[in-house]
Amino acid sequence: MRNNGTRRSMKLSLRDRLSLLWLVIVVICTALGVIMHRVYFLGVDAQTARMRDMMRDACETIQRQYILSVRHQGSQGVLDSALAYAVVQAVLRDTPGVEGGIWREHDTIEAQFVAYTFPTHAGSEVKKDVPQTERLRLAAFARQSLAQRAPLSDSRTFSREAVLTHAQPLLDLSPPLVVWTMARIQLATGAAYDQLRVGLGVLFFFSLASGGVFAIFLIRWSRRFAQLTAALAAHSLAHMPDIAPTGDAELDRIVRVVNDVSARLSQAQAEAQRAAAALARSDRLAALGRMSAGLAHEIRTPLATMRLKAENALAQPHTDSQGRQVEALRAVLGQIDRLEHLVRALL
Repeated sequence: MRNNGTRRSMKLSLRDRLSLLWLVIVVICTALGVIMHRVYFLGVDAQTARMRDMMRDACETIQRQYILSVRHQGSQGVLDSALAYAVVQAVLRDTPGVEGGIWREHDTIEAQFVAYTFPTHAGSEVKKDVPQTERLRLAAFARQSLAQRAPLSDSRTFSREAVLTHAQPLLDLSPPLVVWTMARIQLATGAAYDQLRVGLGVLFFFSLASGGVFAIFLIRWSRRFAQLTAALAAHSLAHMPDIAPTGDAELDRIVRVVNDVSARLSQAQAEAQRAAAALARSDRLAALGRMSAGLAHEIRTPLATMRLKAENALAQPHTDSQGRQVEALRAVLGQIDRLEHLVRALL
């Protein structure tokens, strides 16, 4: 009994079930959105890793090619800016999206950047100068790499892009130089990001739309259910009229069943009334029969006594003076026979 009560208390209404279903849909859409967002940025991370490898390879190639060129020309102690530019230009031409150059220690910031080029720049003009916003940072980064006498990599992430930097010192030369490369990876632009936003927008719209559809359905269903219960409560079972359809398929099935039950109940009530009337007639006839039997019994008892007395009187010898009494007794017997015939007919 306790388990049955617990089961009944744990039953959910239609509203609770639909709300739970909408919550599941929201959770699924949220999970899909998180997965799509994560997959997109995993792709960005992979692109960042590829770009970082390209930048490191480009620095190593520039370092190797510049040292070979300097040794080939026999000018190891003289810094050749044109040669440095030519080497950097030749290497970065095959590295799309990467800009770079060669840095040296000097008193002025302009003289520190020996060579700079961005051969794969998408603009119409050739970029010849290091970006003003990045000069101080690049100089500090190259100086740090030279001080540590080791390659360094750096990554800065902004709202729409990530800036990657790699520096590698040339310690075999005098004065020592630093080869650096820099690349920018767009985070919130491009077709992939547009598709991500469209997908997230579709999931968000689907969540809201499904919630709106469920809310409208629940409101309409609740109103129709209230109308149905009000119609059932407004009439007694003895005079239940046909309930009008609500317009909801499931509720109309209940309405049809209720109307059918009401019709059968009315028919059963009519049959019960006819049976009650027949039973009442039977009771009245039975009472009349009992009364008639009692009455006949009460009548036949004195009639039998009168017949016995009259027959005894006639059986005795009598004189002529008693002839008139004999005739009277015979008349009495005739009337007694008549009464007994009426009693038998009544029975």
